[in-house]
Amino acid sequence: MKYSYASVALPTLSPQEAIFALSDAGYKGVEWKVGEAPHAMSSTANSFLQGNKCTLPLDPRAGAQARLWCEEAGLTVVGLAPYVEMGNLNALVAALDMAVSAGAPQIRVQGSRFSPGDLLIGGCSPKP
Repeated sequence: MKYSYASVALPTLSPQEAIFALSDAGYKGVEWKVGEAPHAMSSTANSFLQGNKCTLPLDPRAGAQARLWCEEAGLTVVGLAPYVEMGNLNALVAALDMAVSAGAPQIRVQGSRFSPGDLLIGGCSPKP
């Protein structure tokens, strides 16, 4: 069995440092955090997601570079985790283009955000 790791869980490492650490630890793949997570500003995840050094910019060139670095270290890019906002089709297309250049077979997308009371019986309305 081959294991991969999500770069979001390495907030203090640069992408290059993460590749060396993951390869040395025996991992075979990485899912890259891509771009900033705007929803984190109002959550307890703020310190973990904002300013995370192990983040690639939403750019196909960054995907191609990550793919090259990973291949040199014997890792596979297993996916991208872009923080594309619901309804932002331009960013979604950019994430898909980046996935192609990174050789990533999948991307993880975010759904609508809900407030605590939204899921009570009688209604469920996502935030715009």
